[in-house]
Amino acid sequence: MIWGHVKIMGEYLGRLPKGTYMQAALTQIKQDYDLPDVFYMDMWPFGPRFLMLSAPDAAALPTTVSAFPQSRLVTEFFVNNLGPSFIEASNGTLWKELHQILAPGLTPGAVRTYHDFMVDEAVGCHDRLRRIVEAGKAIDFNEEVGKFPAGVIMRVIFGDKEGIEVMRSNYYMVFRDLSDAVGALTRPIDPITKWKFTRQVHKLVKVLETMIEERVRSRFVALQNVKVLPNRNTATNIIDRLIVARVANNEALDDGFMKIVFSK
Repeated sequence: MIWGHVKIMGEYLGRLPKGTYMQAALTQIKQDYDLPDVFYMDMWPFGPRFLMLSAPDAAALPTTVSAFPQSRLVTEFFVNNLGPSFIEASNGTLWKELHQILAPGLTPGAVRTYHDFMVDEAVGCHDRLRRIVEAGKAIDFNEEVGKFPAGVIMRVIFGDKEGIEVMRSNYYMVFRDLSDAVGALTRPIDPITKWKFTRQVHKLVKVLETMIEERVRSRFVALQNVKVLPNRNTATNIIDRLIVARVANNEALDDGFMKIVFSK
């Protein structure tokens, strides 16, 4: 097998809409070939080797049965955009610290409190699509549907709905362009094209950080004016969990702390 599984992966991705994540192709490959819950894919010479864990029990092996560290490839993927201290790229003590901050907002009980605005965002997506169809306009379907999970994620991160409608489209477009640029850098490209995409990534990260900083500082001021501060367990959004201790201790949001917020 000279080219590993590159050929079959290319064939399956070719059947899917442009820009589709490889997980969709992998799911179809598993179904078509009746593969076991754990199977091997080799992307040589254009990509790494993968051991696929495609069922709940199998997926639990590296996290609960034996605690495996994140792959070096994951850290390398995030180092030039979200940073090496992003939770999905971290290990050891840093991972534990981030987990203590973020985990309370991702428990089953916490997720149940998100149901109302998940439904709100779904209804909003439906209404936008209906208006577009009734107006007879051509649309990028992936883009419009993608705004739905983006809206949910923003509500989980930032909490209140104030400013979300204005920010949603800009945030989503910047993050989409950033994902596309980072994805392009993972493919074999010539040095000039690589340099262009690298510049684009740095520019988009700066734009994203500016947008996030505005929301964080706004929320910081809001928390300073509440009578009873939440704690990391009772806070209803991720930003509050990150900054509530600084509010309680009368500490400013300096540049060093903001870098931590961006990377988390």
